[in-house]
Amino acid sequence: MTEQHSWKQEEDKEGIAMKFENKVAIITGSTRGIGRATAELFAKEGAKVIVVGTKEELGESCVNEIKAAGGEAIFCKTDVTSDESLDNLVKTALDAYGKIDILVNNAGVGGTTANMDQITMDEWNTVLATNLTAPFVLCKKLIPIMEKQGAGTIVNVASMAATAAGRGGLAYTSAKHGLLGLTRQMSLDHGRTGVRINAVLPGPIATDMIARVLAIPQHPVTMKIGMSPAKRPGEPIEVAQAIAFLASDEASFIHGAALAVAVVSDCLCLHQQVTDHINAIPHNTFSTVYLISSGHSSPIYLADKFFYQSVYFIRLVRIGIMTSILYPFKR
Repeated sequence: MTEQHSWKQEEDKEGIAMKFENKVAIITGSTRGIGRATAELFAKEGAKVIVVGTKEELGESCVNEIKAAGGEAIFCKTDVTSDESLDNLVKTALDAYGKIDILVNNAGVGGTTANMDQITMDEWNTVLATNLTAPFVLCKKLIPIMEKQGAGTIVNVASMAATAAGRGGLAYTSAKHGLLGLTRQMSLDHGRTGVRINAVLPGPIATDMIARVLAIPQHPVTMKIGMSPAKRPGEPIEVAQAIAFLASDEASFIHGAALAVAVVSDCLCLHQQVTDHINAIPHNTFSTVYLISSGHSSPIYLADKFFYQSVYFIRLVRIGIMTSILYPFKR
């Protein structure tokens, strides 16, 4: 007889497998957007969810929706940048359920778009405190608990900004790069003790955080979406499903992974993009961003067009690396 895996999913009374039956999950930033979609999905899959946020009204609304759908959840008002508040969050979860099986570090802020010559220390510290230091502190508090239990899973919500630079996102990009590095190092350090740690990297998702960006037709993110195979931003539930997979026993062999929830294929041809935009680019001057690659790191290119010996050239300069690629076109 074939031996059953110890992590085989339990089944509910109707025989339908539930990913998180009898699991306890803390999900930060779960009163709206990706976090709320994740909380609702986890509860649907049997988890007892601790909804975490700063706005009590939104938190209670999420809890009420979960309970109305037959799930179990409580709300804990938490400032993730406060050590005392995080201690209270951990205590609340343990007092209510006696254990913590899953942590989803989702809370984040977009913060300032200022670059090095404009950003203030307060702006820098605000973004780093929420997007990087808070996940570090909460992991530091929970990993020993998970190790004592013999098992646990952590999913950090990073961003595609963790893989490449972009315009006006110095603090955000730095924090998300740091969060991905933190994920990988913690996974290496604690994977053998039964704690699995991974990250998801959302691309443009239809949340409040990027609503103002999507309202600008010429913004690089909006243009990238328009040229992508999907031709739309992602939905919060699509990120939540990726988080649920990594947190579940279905991903029991996955450690230290960075799962992109974004259009990252190479099917957009730069040559075709050049052809499409060549007539719009002024001669001999760098213009606004016209061309965006959809490769793995989603680099953004600046373009200019110049004329030399009866041949038009498009020059693409990749932001962050500043290497040039020349594309010749007959006149």
